[in-house]
Amino acid sequence: KNLMYDRNSGNVKLVDFGMAQKVKGKLKDDTYAVSLLSTPKYVPPEMATEFKSYKTSDVFQLGVLFHELLTGYHPFAACNFEEGDSYRESEIVKYALANLCNERDKEYDVLKQNPEIDSLVESMLDKDYKKRPKPSVVRDKLDEIIENYG
Repeated sequence: KNLMYDRNSGNVKLVDFGMAQKVKGKLKDDTYAVSLLSTPKYVPPEMATEFKSYKTSDVFQLGVLFHELLTGYHPFAACNFEEGDSYRESEIVKYALANLCNERDKEYDVLKQNPEIDSLVESMLDKDYKKRPKPSVVRDKLDEIIENYG
């Protein structure tokens, strides 16, 4: 739901229009937007506790997506809820609270066999937004990994 694919260029963009906000000026490391809206599955810990989104909040969300694409599973969710009348509430418990409290499941062969990728995903999923890599660092590391595997 939160990916846009451009068939012409082959580019994929991660988007969440529910929390999109325009910020004046250049973003500093401590610049944040206040938001109550996001997809529970991708809510970073700082949004779950303070409703604040920093530029490294996007890095966390992308880390969740990378983990899912690599393993087929969410990195923190450990319980299964059925969709139904209280679907939104169960999503918040299953994912948003898990993103805040649980440790990442690292027991996947694809991660064990690719330590560079595992290390990048691990850094992207740090619970502390200040310790996550900046988006430009993620891009550079991805370029390096692609070059090594290419």
